[in-house]
Amino acid sequence: MRLLILSLCLLSFAACKKENSTTTYTLLEANNSKVHGTVEVKAQGNKSAVYFRIISDTANRRFDAHFHEGPPNGYKGFAPYAFMNFGAVGNLAELRDTIDIKYADFLLFDATAVVHLAGQSPVLAKGGVGKNK
Repeated sequence: MRLLILSLCLLSFAACKKENSTTTYTLLEANNSKVHGTVEVKAQGNKSAVYFRIISDTANRRFDAHFHEGPPNGYKGFAPYAFMNFGAVGNLAELRDTIDIKYADFLLFDATAVVHLAGQSPVLAKGGVGKNK
């Protein structure tokens, strides 16, 4: 009887166990910009939810962010996912959006998150995402 109860407890625990469905990536300062942050990617059905948190030493800036193909030290110009012109309140800029890629596929994506001022090209922060964590 104890074995049956123990077996049922283990089965119910295994059934309730959830896989981690959120990954947070670090965005490091680039070009002495004093800008850094994180991007969190979370499973959301057949899509992925994206949450950027950008911290800047200068208040009220506006940013663009992109997921470029390739690793941080050699990413390509093509950016299949772009988030344009989101602003900071004080020194913190936040953006929440979704992208058309399943979370499991995003984890295999060979990509780099890149942040720059809205409409400008110098990179302010970047970090490997997907399989480049």
